[in-house]
Amino acid sequence: MEDQIQVNGISVFENNNMVEVLQKVPGFIHRSDPCTYKSLPVVSVRFEEHGMSRPMTPEMSQMLESYFAEDVASVKLKRLPQGNGYELIVNSETVKEFENTTPAEYARGKGNHGNGNTRTVLNTEKFANRLFLSARPVFRQAICF
Repeated sequence: MEDQIQVNGISVFENNNMVEVLQKVPGFIHRSDPCTYKSLPVVSVRFEEHGMSRPMTPEMSQMLESYFAEDVASVKLKRLPQGNGYELIVNSETVKEFENTTPAEYARGKGNHGNGNTRTVLNTEKFANRLFLSARPVFRQAICF
């Protein structure tokens, strides 16, 4: 079970950070530690649907204060499979009109092992004041030609 709340474009959320937005969601209580939704603890936060789940800590709560409604498309409060809490999923507003160039490199070494590298160059003229990047670790894999 999950509840989705549209954030961007909703006048009651304008100029609010994510903590203020969540405090306006019926059933969400932030003044407790941990914060709760429908009387169950919110135990983790995920940025984007397929992002990494992180524990809801005071530091994470502080991080949520840096997100504003204009930057967030929606939030979901998803009940965990065990039924003992919720996960907060923050879906960012899609940034439009930016350029992303991603060349890929591969260097072949001894024993058919190689290093794969990806570089990304962003044109940040269209960004306001935030740039969020995520990276995946480089792995080694045997490749046969």
